[in-house]
Amino acid sequence: MHRAFACDSTLRMRIVALIGLALVAVLTGVASLAPAFAEVNSKVVVANVKPAAAGDADATKQIFVWDAAQLTFDWDATEAAAVAGDSFRVVFAPHFRAVNREKLPMEVNTAGGQVSVGQCAVSWEDVSCTFDEGLTKAVETGAKATLKGSIFVKVEAVKPTEGPTAPMVVNGESTEVPLPSGKPIVPSPYYQWGFGTDLLTITRVGQTNNVWAVALPTDLLAQKVEGFTTDGSVSTLRVHAQLGEGQVFDLSDPTMLRLNTWQTAAPGVPPRTRLMNLSGYRHQYAKDWTFAAQVNPDGSLDVEATGAFPPSTNLTLQLPITFVGGAQAGLKYTNTVSIEGSSLKTTATEWYTGAAEATPQMAPGQGTFKVRTFITGNGAYLVPNAHPFDVDVTMVLPRRADSYTPAWVAPKGFTIGEDAVTVTGSMRVLLGSDVLVDPLVTVPAGTRVTLTDKVRPSSTPAGVAWEAPSMSVATTDAGKFQDTWTFVVADRKVTQVHLTTSASKLALVSVGDRVWEDLDRDGIQADAELEPGIANVRLTVSRSDGLAVMSSDGTERTDPTTTTDAQGVYRFTDLPVLPAGVSYVVSVDAASLPAHYEPTPQDRAGADRGKDSDAVAGRARAVPLTSDGDADMSLDFGYVRNEARIEVETRVGERPDPVARAAVDEAADPDASSSPQSGSGAEGPYIVQGSEGVTLNVIVTNAGTVDLHGLQLTSETLAGEPLGNLSCVVDGVSVPAGKLDPAWVLRPQARVACSAALPRITAPHSDRVTVRAVPAGGGEALTASSLWHARPAPSVAVGGLVWNDLDRDGIQDEGEPGIKGVGVALTGPQGGPVTDVFGHEVADAVTVDNGTYVFDKLPALSAGQTYTVTVATPQGMEPTIAGAGDADKDSSTGSATSRSLSEDGARDMSLGFGFVAPAAPSPSPAPAPAPAPSPSPAPSPNPAPAPKTDQPAQGQVQPAPERAQGQKASKLPVTGSASAVVLAAAVMAALAGGLVLLMRRRMR
Repeated sequence: MHRAFACDSTLRMRIVALIGLALVAVLTGVASLAPAFAEVNSKVVVANVKPAAAGDADATKQIFVWDAAQLTFDWDATEAAAVAGDSFRVVFAPHFRAVNREKLPMEVNTAGGQVSVGQCAVSWEDVSCTFDEGLTKAVETGAKATLKGSIFVKVEAVKPTEGPTAPMVVNGESTEVPLPSGKPIVPSPYYQWGFGTDLLTITRVGQTNNVWAVALPTDLLAQKVEGFTTDGSVSTLRVHAQLGEGQVFDLSDPTMLRLNTWQTAAPGVPPRTRLMNLSGYRHQYAKDWTFAAQVNPDGSLDVEATGAFPPSTNLTLQLPITFVGGAQAGLKYTNTVSIEGSSLKTTATEWYTGAAEATPQMAPGQGTFKVRTFITGNGAYLVPNAHPFDVDVTMVLPRRADSYTPAWVAPKGFTIGEDAVTVTGSMRVLLGSDVLVDPLVTVPAGTRVTLTDKVRPSSTPAGVAWEAPSMSVATTDAGKFQDTWTFVVADRKVTQVHLTTSASKLALVSVGDRVWEDLDRDGIQADAELEPGIANVRLTVSRSDGLAVMSSDGTERTDPTTTTDAQGVYRFTDLPVLPAGVSYVVSVDAASLPAHYEPTPQDRAGADRGKDSDAVAGRARAVPLTSDGDADMSLDFGYVRNEARIEVETRVGERPDPVARAAVDEAADPDASSSPQSGSGAEGPYIVQGSEGVTLNVIVTNAGTVDLHGLQLTSETLAGEPLGNLSCVVDGVSVPAGKLDPAWVLRPQARVACSAALPRITAPHSDRVTVRAVPAGGGEALTASSLWHARPAPSVAVGGLVWNDLDRDGIQDEGEPGIKGVGVALTGPQGGPVTDVFGHEVADAVTVDNGTYVFDKLPALSAGQTYTVTVATPQGMEPTIAGAGDADKDSSTGSATSRSLSEDGARDMSLGFGFVAPAAPSPSPAPAPAPAPSPSPAPSPNPAPAPKTDQPAQGQVQPAPERAQGQKASKLPVTGSASAVVLAAAVMAALAGGLVLLMRRRMR
């Protein structure tokens, strides 16, 4: 903060101090700085601790509560034997508080240059400085005598003192520090302010939000503003504010725009109180007042307050803002405020300055100066922080340089003239930073310094034009600067110089459009989806007057070319506005176009520059572009592709996906057919599940841009049976491929459909279809081939054994015979009929002589799917025990489910079914007969085991009677015959029953 209100230089400081404390949580966050000190080294001398009024540290000015002040002290560690980790510290009196928390380096002058020996951390309550390894290096290089300096910290008075001193702790010792003019800190008495505005202290570079405070003294307003009164009647105050570059008003938080009281002499008016804000809050004193605000389209702000304004009261209006891109160190921020109905108008300028500073100590009779560079103008935001400038400097010493003891040595980069008093050179200054003329060399007090207006930026950011700079130097009047290029170095003072330069934003324009392929050859640019762009085409921008194209920084453009992107789009941006009558011209580098491209017809769209092509001329001229942001995006170039190209693709049946597709010179590898695989790819193999009559479709396409004739189509079978009936449909008539008319023309992008008969696939099949044609305009013949493969569909099989389980244990034992002629039926995963890989429905079957059955050539299933076999129960038998053992040997009852069969050649022959003869019924008990010998029945002979036979070979299934479509397995007839053993047992049971009946009758 650097400008005072009209009536008093401390007024702004007081307002900002109070508001700053109220908003500290909002504006600075809650980040904390850890104490920098570790071990306090009491041998470090800390002296000359002095608080003074802010600005130029006026030691004669009394400090009032909420005044800004500057606390300074000197430190000297030359005899402290300090080491890295040692600290010294000054704890502020409770009556002061730091304006900001920050860290700053402790730097000293050494023979090797200015070096940092530690760091000082400023907190709200103290400043603590800690040495680091830089101290060790400085001592090792013999710089022990330079270990001293000064610290400057910005503080504010927060409460009154009881006397003319303030208690502070100086490096561990309690010290009463004298206050300026020997007077205590007291509350500021009321006096009428002047009308003005000021920005709260910018606490850090990059800060996002802040507040402009507007001073509104009611007595002055009553004198100057028409209709405004302080007699208790209601009046309205309308304030208009206009911000400068780099900031915008921000009403996103309505509580931040508020009206406060500060000092007052009116009875009943609360001092330093928030009266109301934009969110609707009203203090009891202003409960009937109204408050409104509006941001206008031009970015300015209007605020309206209505109420019974009190007399003799200083009000503050807080206007919240946001820094565009964060606060910049070297940017001067302005705000112009006016009052409607009056001539009151004021403009304030503010900038960032650090809240603390550490500098080397200066010997008596010596001083120095530092330059801080600022920037203004509508292009200021384009210049980065710390942007370097070179400034010419002339110094005139008060006496000869060689008359000093030791002789005075000029700063680095300066030369002492022959008269030994005139010194000339230049210094590099940085935007937003204070730069000493030389950190190692002080300047004799009384030296007259002149900074010339030859300020040379080391570089120019894009879009910026520099204007003449101005210079101002701090005066002894606190906070005041005098516009001058010459000043005198003061004894043991650092003279502050402000160099301000202006950056104007250049008016920049752009040109561009597309380079595109004119597919319909009409010379008119269609949408990008219909006519694609051409990538990587090189273009050059030039001026119609032949002069060099300049860059946005005012220098000659080193590379006036660009290339199109993937969509064919190109842009030349940041081009300066040209003089009247001069235009930008864009040219195409024809050598950068892909092969076979030629310009499309020009100017087919008439006056529509945005659609027609300029490709024939190869260059396009932009319309006049006179204002910042103007653009001509109509400089387009269309091309057609004159290329002979033919493609052929093969498809199986009506499938939409091709078996294979090939274009000119895309030769296929005939050996690829040796190992056909599942899948479909551009050149890869494809499995065809074919049968008689499946059609191979062949599509021939003229993929170029010229007519083709002499079409020939051939097929070469590499494996398997050859194709049959290869023919093409030409003008609606099917023509054998070998009899195509050589004069027939295939137009660009047209296609002809051909086909051939694909035989039944019982073994791997490979075939190459080749097309040949000749460009109508002459040239070499074109060929394209499509290599494709086929193989039988993957097949699986299921089967098993139907057997007589003699020992009735449910297990297929060696020697247990199969049962011939048992009916079996197959159903699929959904329970329906099954179609084999050749498209035939799988019929029911019966077991062969040895009781086995097989269903083969079945389609492979998806993972988790199964086949089911259902068996008919042989006549006179019943199922044996199910699931009695291993799945390969046990029995199933009624039906059996296969394993998942998803791989080609998979088989499941474990679906077995065992049957047994029914058990003989137990005879009913008879009355006890008279004792008589009963002949013992002759033992039944053991049945001879059936001969063991192998299961049938693949396909050995004895067909059962044909069943109707969809007939279920449960409908199977009862089939099969019992063995001789079963028949003999039945006869024996009948004879035994007859004998028992005869004996009962005799007993009666």
